[in-house]
Amino acid sequence: MLYWLVAFSGSWSPLNVFRYISVRAGGAAATALLISLVMGPPLIAALREKKIGQSQRKDGPSTHLSKQGTPTMGGLLIFTAVVLSTLLWMRPDVRFTWILLFVSTTLTGVGFWDDYLKLIRKDPKGAPSKTKFLVQTAVALLVVGYLAGFPPNPEFSTSLLLPYAKRTFLDLGVLYYAIGVFIIVGSSNAVNLTDGLDGL
Repeated sequence: MLYWLVAFSGSWSPLNVFRYISVRAGGAAATALLISLVMGPPLIAALREKKIGQSQRKDGPSTHLSKQGTPTMGGLLIFTAVVLSTLLWMRPDVRFTWILLFVSTTLTGVGFWDDYLKLIRKDPKGAPSKTKFLVQTAVALLVVGYLAGFPPNPEFSTSLLLPYAKRTFLDLGVLYYAIGVFIIVGSSNAVNLTDGLDGL
C-alpha cells in the first residue's frame, strides 16, 4: 500500500507522486504484468508435471480434443497478480476498491471450486451450473444493494451518468438492480463463454 508513503512527502517530496491515480494505475498494471511473467512459466510447468489438466467431453467437437490435458487453474495466476498489485497500489481509504476485491475473490473462489471438482472427478462438467449461477447472482445482488444503499451521493443512488452529456443523469429506479446484477454476472462468465474451454 504505497499510498501511505504520501504521508512522508513533507520530508521527501518525490513520495508525493503516489498521490496521483495515473501513477498508481500504471504502477499496478506494470506490477501485475511482472508478477505474471515471473510466476507464469513455473506455475504452468508445475501444473503440467502434476498432470493437472482439462478433461474434454467425449461427445464434444473433435477440435476440442487438442485441448485435452491443457493446464487448468490458470485463473489463480491472474487473480494473484491482480490482487497483489491492487493491494500494493490502491488507496486503502477507498471502499469501492475493497468491494472490487471482494467480488473478485468470491467469484474466483467459485471458479477454483469448479476446477477442483473437474480435477478430482475428471469430469469436464465440474460444479453444477445452477449453483454457480446462484452464487454469482447472490454476490451481485449483495454488491448492487450495498452500492444503492450507501452511494457516494444519495441523490444519485440509482442513477446512471450518461456519457458525453454534461452532468446528465438518468434515474434507472428498479432497473438499476437488474442492470447491475446482469453486468457483474455477465462479466464473470464472459471469458468462459467466448473461449468455450478454459482460460488458456
